Amino acid sequence: MWKNDWGWGEVTVKGDEIEDAIEEMMKNESLRIKAKEIKEEGRWCWLEFGNCYSQTH
Repeated sequence: MWKNDWGWGEVTVKGDEIEDAIEEMMKNESLRIKAKEIKEEGRWCWLEFGNCYSQTH
C-alpha cells in the first residue's frame, strides 16, 4: 500500500512509516480475503491451463 503523501521520490520514506503501512495491510481482513481469492484463482489457472492467466480475460 503506497501512501499518497509519500509522493514519487521527492522525499525519503522512513522505515517506521513503511512498517506501519505493512502492519495496517496485514490486519486488514478484507485484503486478506481478496489475497486468498487471487491465490486460489492463480493456482486453479495454473493447474487447468499451465499458466496463471485466466482464460476468461
